[in-house]
Amino acid sequence: MKTFIISCHIGWFMSVSAVRAESLQSSVLISPEIKHSSPTCRLRLRYFLWDSGHTGLGSTPLWASILHQDSQEAVVWRPEASSIHSWREATIFLGRISSPFHIHLHSERLDGRKGDVAIDQLEFLDCALPLPPPGTNCSAGMVMCHSGGCVEQRQLCDGTDDCGDGSDEEPCDDYQRCDFEEGLCNWDLRSISRLKWIRTNQENISRTDPQKGPGRDHSNNTASGHFLYVTVPDSGLTTDWASFQSSPFEPTNSSHPCK
Repeated sequence: MKTFIISCHIGWFMSVSAVRAESLQSSVLISPEIKHSSPTCRLRLRYFLWDSGHTGLGSTPLWASILHQDSQEAVVWRPEASSIHSWREATIFLGRISSPFHIHLHSERLDGRKGDVAIDQLEFLDCALPLPPPGTNCSAGMVMCHSGGCVEQRQLCDGTDDCGDGSDEEPCDDYQRCDFEEGLCNWDLRSISRLKWIRTNQENISRTDPQKGPGRDHSNNTASGHFLYVTVPDSGLTTDWASFQSSPFEPTNSSHPCK
């Protein structure tokens, strides 16, 4: 077992303790509880990965996940495991999370020295939901949410809960939308290639390996949410392609442009 520790040489940061073990050792830095986040929410941080002992960083020296209130966890960040003797900056897209959650910063190694893996200067950016305007009405080009906040007209029916109460996503009967939660929505996944698109979720791909799959879907921001995913046959591939197509659409015009 290894731990995140506070280190100081004038400035302070969080680092992983030294480890010498035959089996993989892990450490987790856990954030305070966060009530919820907006669709634009991001976490910016500085991280340090340095293989000072020249023993190899391994495939997962550092990654981040979100742990939901229902104990469901989803990977949200996996930096390249390259060794550079310098601080680097990363921005983690958190997105809309409607219930309380924690952020977990993980590290796994077999062999490493103190300070090889470090974290510093964490900042949350644009995580608040829209607030009610100073007056009684939203400004030009904005639409009022049921909660009283204002969002841009272009954010209506875009598949993202920008208001925080879902009111910008209803009613959207004139839109053909598909988040693949209920099925394929008439998208045709048939392929003449051995490389194929399938409907799946992160739980079906892997719940234990942070290197496999996208970690979560975009619609629900969870490991159980569905998406389309390209599968590779067990025999492997040299060069191949995969495609899928929509059902036929009606002709468009200037008053109903297609996007």
